[in-house]
Amino acid sequence: MSFAIGTSVGGRRSTFAANDVFFMLLVVMKCGGTWDMLARIFRIETPTFIKTITGFIEVVAPKLHEAWVASQLDDSSMRALVTSGHTFQNFPCALYTTDVTFQQSNRPSGSMAEAMPFYSAKHKLYGFKVEVSVNPRVLAVNCTRHSRDNTADTTMFHNNKVFHQSARCEADGDHRLADNGSLATDYPEEWVVLADKGYQCLGDHVRCINPEKGNQLTPEDRRQNELISSDRVIVEIFFGRMCGLQCASKL
Repeated sequence: MSFAIGTSVGGRRSTFAANDVFFMLLVVMKCGGTWDMLARIFRIETPTFIKTITGFIEVVAPKLHEAWVASQLDDSSMRALVTSGHTFQNFPCALYTTDVTFQQSNRPSGSMAEAMPFYSAKHKLYGFKVEVSVNPRVLAVNCTRHSRDNTADTTMFHNNKVFHQSARCEADGDHRLADNGSLATDYPEEWVVLADKGYQCLGDHVRCINPEKGNQLTPEDRRQNELISSDRVIVEIFFGRMCGLQCASKL
């Protein structure tokens, strides 16, 4: 099996075997760095290398997402988490925690007005945002398609509502599991999603637990925020792996 990588100088079409391109992809994800540097490793012209890797990612991404991400949700039902002792320490009624992360990209082509929605004032870089949901075992159970940086976190959550609504529904037999957590009366058929302060408005229609905002919090509120942060640290750990070990933020 071969994978087309484009047309070389002179009009001749060159190809690499699919397993060779897959090896290149592993090197890219493991080492990170600039496209120029990575292309030199394999002695391929940079534009051709970029087209090769990005094209291959488009081919294999759905299968990899299904095998390494979506399948984790099936193996991490609330019943499985409870029986294996892997629930969140402070909020055992939570199925997963959700947050967004920034991934750097090249400046989009076009005018300044067209490029600015992709600019992050926080990071001083152009890039995209993705929403990731992580279970108590520090495994991603969902990852959205990227959105431009100026997309609100809550908007990304609502755009991904099909996943959030279906994933947190109590399965058959879950009613036998103890659930004395927050909002259990208001949402008796849902498990909790843990989120940060930017998701305050979700509580109106989603069983969501997030920290209280404000500078004049009561001792009880501060303690609650600490407990939430303690459980939510796993999503930061996951982002650290994704951006540090695999250098995804540099691609």
